[in-house]
Amino acid sequence: MATGDDFSGTLARETGENAGIYEITQGSLSLNSDYSIEFISDDFEITARPVTVTADASQTKVYGESDPDFTYSLTGTLESGDSFTGSLTRVTGENVGNYAIQQGSLSLGDNYDINFVGSNFEITVRAITVTADAGQFKVYGENDPEFTYTPSEALIGTDVFTGLLDRAFGDDAGFYAINQGSLTLNSNYDLSFVSNDFEIIKATPVIDWENPADIYYGTLLSSTQLNAFAGISGTYEYNPPAGTLLSDGNNQELNVTFTPSDGLNYNVAYKTVYINVLWPVEVDDVNINAMSFYPNPTKGIINFDGNKAENIRITDITGKVVFEKSEFVSGESIDLSVNPAGVYFVTIQTETKTYISKIIKQ
Repeated sequence: MATGDDFSGTLARETGENAGIYEITQGSLSLNSDYSIEFISDDFEITARPVTVTADASQTKVYGESDPDFTYSLTGTLESGDSFTGSLTRVTGENVGNYAIQQGSLSLGDNYDINFVGSNFEITVRAITVTADAGQFKVYGENDPEFTYTPSEALIGTDVFTGLLDRAFGDDAGFYAINQGSLTLNSNYDLSFVSNDFEIIKATPVIDWENPADIYYGTLLSSTQLNAFAGISGTYEYNPPAGTLLSDGNNQELNVTFTPSDGLNYNVAYKTVYINVLWPVEVDDVNINAMSFYPNPTKGIINFDGNKAENIRITDITGKVVFEKSEFVSGESIDLSVNPAGVYFVTIQTETKTYISKIIKQ
């Protein structure tokens, strides 16, 4: 160019601000009219802005919970009005462990070149507490029940407990700690156990004792009537006791108190039965064709006078049989000489009835 001549104006380019290639134009660049400018264009490039996205460290959730929105930090700046779209993701899996956080759909569009720095997302164990139920017990001698418990919360999905609780060893009545035993959960849980007491309570013996057969007045109570049985060793205390002469009357109480030898494991047991004490029917008080024994009182020999008896039995006041004979006929006699003085009862059985007569031995 001639001395003193110079360009004025500037080159320009295609409009646009997104990353890409734009043609450079002559724009306002010019010289005076002494020159004819031939302009040769070229390309102008807007490159993507580099930024770094770093997944935040120490992101976690507890097993069974939903994933949080994964967070991140930006290194670099965004143009005014620009923003992220999409979100981070992670490697799939729901068991306890570490999972890589991935860029996923997080984007800034074509104008940015994202350098993604990952991190680990951790699924931590879920804490759960199992409490042995209170008030569990059994009666001494029974088998243990299956011990029950209550978890602090429901398990996730199809997860289930395996194994059973157990208890401290011992079979006597008392309290025993319930233990975790083999009860467990899979490795996604941190299982804590709260114990409780299991009680073995004393057993109460079952006394086998039925209402005794009727007795006649004058019969002393004996093991014939007082024959309770509890099936285990111990002592029986009867009220009224053996040797008692009851008055006549029906439904008289007989009571027993059974004290087991093993007082640690058994309770004292009680039972009441009822007995009828009948008043003897005197032969002389009924019309049986003058059936009688004489002399009465006697010093030993008594004679029978009356109709044929199918059976005659003589008992003392304790109920012990001292004489018995079938087909006893008028004119026969009985010798009580060797028996001690006292009251005896003669039971006379005919074809249709049974009668009792009282004999006094002097």
